[in-house]
Amino acid sequence: MKKLCNNALFYKDWRTSKWISIIMTISLFWFKTIGAFGYSNSLKQFMSIDKKFIPSKMWFNEYLLVNNRDAYMVSLILAALLVVLLFKGEKQNSTCDILHFMPFKRKEIILSKIKVGFIAIIIPFLVNFIIMNLVYLKSKSYIGSSYLDIPKFYFINLLMCLFFFIFLVFIQTLVGEYLRSTIIAPIILITPYVLVKYLLVLAESTLTHSIYPKLWKLENFSSNLNIYDIVSTNNVAMNKVWKNGEWIYSNYKYVYESFSIKILVMIFLIIVFSLLSVTIYNRLKVENINQLIMFKPAEKIFNLGVAIGVGIVISIMFGMNTKSITTIYITLLLGIAMGYFISKLMIKLFSR
Repeated sequence: MKKLCNNALFYKDWRTSKWISIIMTISLFWFKTIGAFGYSNSLKQFMSIDKKFIPSKMWFNEYLLVNNRDAYMVSLILAALLVVLLFKGEKQNSTCDILHFMPFKRKEIILSKIKVGFIAIIIPFLVNFIIMNLVYLKSKSYIGSSYLDIPKFYFINLLMCLFFFIFLVFIQTLVGEYLRSTIIAPIILITPYVLVKYLLVLAESTLTHSIYPKLWKLENFSSNLNIYDIVSTNNVAMNKVWKNGEWIYSNYKYVYESFSIKILVMIFLIIVFSLLSVTIYNRLKVENINQLIMFKPAEKIFNLGVAIGVGIVISIMFGMNTKSITTIYITLLLGIAMGYFISKLMIKLFSR
C-alpha cells in the first residue's frame, strides 16, 4: 500500500477522485444507512408507546432491498463523473503530450486509473456496509430477515458500480472525447435489451399466433439483458394458508433472483473489460487522441450501431403506430440509412 500511495500517477489520479469517493460515501449513507437507522428508532418508539404493536419481521429486508432506486442511480452517476475526472486531462492535447513523454508506460497510466477508480468506489460501499452492520446488531431483536441481506445488497450493488465504471473506462480507450464517450457508454449498455424488445414487437406484428408461446419465453429472457435491472428484486411469499377455496399468501420477503449467476457474470465482465482497456490503451497512438473513434476498426462498429439505433427510433416513431408491416420496414430502412449518414458526419465533425 505504501508503494502504491507513493506512486506519482496514483497520487495525481487520487487527488481529484477522492472527492467523488467522499460524495459517494455520503450519498449511500444518506439514501440507505441513515434511513435504516431512523426506521429502527421509529419502530422502537412505537413499541414503547403501544405494547401491542408488532412490527413486520420483514421490514429491514424490504427497506434494504426494495427502496434502492435513488442510491443506485446516484452511485452510477458518480461513477460516470469519476471516469470523466480521470480522463479529462488525458484527452487534452497539452496534458496528453506531457503525460506520454514522461517516464510512464501506457500500461502504468491506465492501470493507475483503474486502481484509483476501483478504490474510490469500494471505500464508500465498505464504510456503509460496516455502519449498516452496526444498525442491524442494534435492531436485531425485532428484525426477522436474514443477516445475509446486508452483504448481498452491498456486494451486488458494488459489483454493478465497478462494472459500470470499467465499461466506461473501456469506451474511453476507444472514443477520443471524454464527455462524448461518457454519454455513449450507458447507451451501449442498454442497446441489446432495446434491440431484442424491438425485434419481439416486430415479430408479434408479423408472425402467426402459433409462435407466440416461444416469443413469451424470449420475452422473459430479454429482461436479463437490461444490465441496469441486475440489482432488482422479486418478492416471495413466506407463508400460505388455504382459506375460502383459495391460497392466501402473507409475509413476503424480497430476494435477488439468480444471485450467484449475476455475481459470477459481473466479476467475469469486470475482468474482461479491465484486460481489454489495458490492451487497447497500450496500443493508443497519441496523434489519434482527438479523433471521435481512435481505432479505425471500431469506426465500422460505431457506424453500424448508430445506424441501427436511429433506424429503430424512426421505425417506432413513424412505423409502429400504423400497424402496417410495409410502413414499419420502410421506416426502419430509411432510419438505418439516415443513421449511417449521421454516424459518418459525426466522425468527420468531431475528429480534429
